Amino acid sequence: FLDFIYQPFRDASGRVVGVFVQGHDITEQKRTEQELSRQTEVLRLAQEAGGFGTFEWDIGSGTLTASRTFKRLYGFGEGIGAIPVAVFRERVHPEDRDKIATSSGRSLEESLRYAEYRIIGEDGSYRWVGRQGTVINDADGRPSKVVGAVHDITQRKQFEARLETVAQESAHRVKNLLAIVQAIVSQTLRRAGDIEAASDSIRQRLMAI
Repeated sequence: FLDFIYQPFRDASGRVVGVFVQGHDITEQKRTEQELSRQTEVLRLAQEAGGFGTFEWDIGSGTLTASRTFKRLYGFGEGIGAIPVAVFRERVHPEDRDKIATSSGRSLEESLRYAEYRIIGEDGSYRWVGRQGTVINDADGRPSKVVGAVHDITQRKQFEARLETVAQESAHRVKNLLAIVQAIVSQTLRRAGDIEAASDSIRQRLMAI
């Protein structure tokens, strides 16, 4: 790969009388660019396979640029370019909007800690995502942009909800069983003539349960 620069020579009247040509070898630069492009594509494929989407928020312009997986998770078309933060915010469930970095009342660094919130689909359904971000400062030390990643955690949240339901049902059943045992013991002790008879009766009734 060669890179050429052409510069015309002009005489006193401004007429072009010659051309200066300078060329230099940029093969290594091109190889480096190709390798970087290859590694970027590998990273993109790995992110998509793992369900991770990446984003970059330009604080000055108030827009997001995002990967294909990010756009899919948030319900944006692949052809869309920069996404206004206000539009992105509307995709977050109203009850969870205080968890995103654009919410007021917290510092940017605090808002970018790991958070889990719901994204609303066009059909009214929602999915859960986990988000992590970090602030990039400019040369003057002021926040200029935010980069981060999101991950679909809907299946995990659904599994946790099922576990919670099972735990509540189990607790309810255990309480009912303990109430039955308590009633058996209470009635048996009230009617038994002695402790030995009561113990034998309670044992038989519990075995029956």
